[in-house]
Amino acid sequence: MADSPRLERCHGVDVLKTISMLMVLILHILGWGGIMAAFPDNCSSGTFWTAWILEIGAYCCVNCFAIATGYLMVGRKIRYRKLIPMWLTVVFYCGIGFLWKKYGLHEPIYLITLLETVFPVSASVYWYFTAYVCLYLFLPFLNLLVENMSRRQHSQLLVIGFLLSCVPQVANITRLWSTDILGLNDGYGAFWLMYLYLLGAGMKKYGFFCRMSSGKAMLGYAAMVLLTCLSKYGYGLLPEELPGIVVSIVREYGSGRFISYISPTIVAEAVFLSAACINWKVPLWMQRPLAWLSPLIFQVYIIHISKIPYSYLENRFAFLAAHSPQVLVVCVLGIAAGIFSACIAIDTVRFKLFQVLRVEQRANCLADWIVKRANALLGNEQEQAL
Repeated sequence: MADSPRLERCHGVDVLKTISMLMVLILHILGWGGIMAAFPDNCSSGTFWTAWILEIGAYCCVNCFAIATGYLMVGRKIRYRKLIPMWLTVVFYCGIGFLWKKYGLHEPIYLITLLETVFPVSASVYWYFTAYVCLYLFLPFLNLLVENMSRRQHSQLLVIGFLLSCVPQVANITRLWSTDILGLNDGYGAFWLMYLYLLGAGMKKYGFFCRMSSGKAMLGYAAMVLLTCLSKYGYGLLPEELPGIVVSIVREYGSGRFISYISPTIVAEAVFLSAACINWKVPLWMQRPLAWLSPLIFQVYIIHISKIPYSYLENRFAFLAAHSPQVLVVCVLGIAAGIFSACIAIDTVRFKLFQVLRVEQRANCLADWIVKRANALLGNEQEQAL
């Protein structure tokens, strides 16, 4: 996903990316797997609370990915041609879904479906891929910004971004006006990833939030998970003698406001978890498998939310809501690990196929042609700017 010079590898970031992808799977198992929707209204069972702890604990996954990108890519030379193999991989899996829809389900195929397959970014088939491509195109300029800012200016930028994006998420009591000042769409977009990229860059360049040990960082992560859980359903634990207005305000703030990518507590979760992984001394026996696994993480995301897996897994796990908390945790984690492993195996086959067809070499030829034409258009014939 990036042009990586020979630098000392941070294996903690490999751990962070792997954990974050498992968290994405957990969210989708709980969500479109049907578990959360299977709980009855006003449910307060141990399984219900356990499911919400898993949900909230995993909600920082996207933020962690963007922070990891900032940590890895700051100060590096960015080559846009690196997007071409990624784009071909996405088109490959979109194409499989296209063929399955046509010949497996025998559904009618329209021109717009074919265009979405070939141009997944323009059609925003996968929102994170679309946002990441937009982020990647801005990386040279974001790195230039980081390079020319002082530590004080960098910290000020992060604080301003936090105040304009995260605080309005929960500050509006009446909800009579929009709180999305920057148009972040609850974090589903490139601008939010850019902010997190700058946060990750600050963690790498200046050690922001990385002075604590991994143990203390994990305690901070757990505290943020607990605080977010209490913000949603903690009003049920309040004493009955409290004034009604107090209970109403707490209930208003407990209606899911803090469960969002741009929520202050979810951002804090991501920061603490990222710091814990970055500072962790990864054992030698884990380093090589993690380094092999790291480039495949993105494909796990693409494969598991494509049309075929989604259609087979949707609402298939709702029955777990009726089991004990222990069974729920073991099953959700086991299913996540199973999907993760299956996606890695599938992409290994895709990688071998691309090798046989020399897709990467052909992609490089295409990249050279695009670079040559773009530089000629920009008047940079002597520069390999892209």
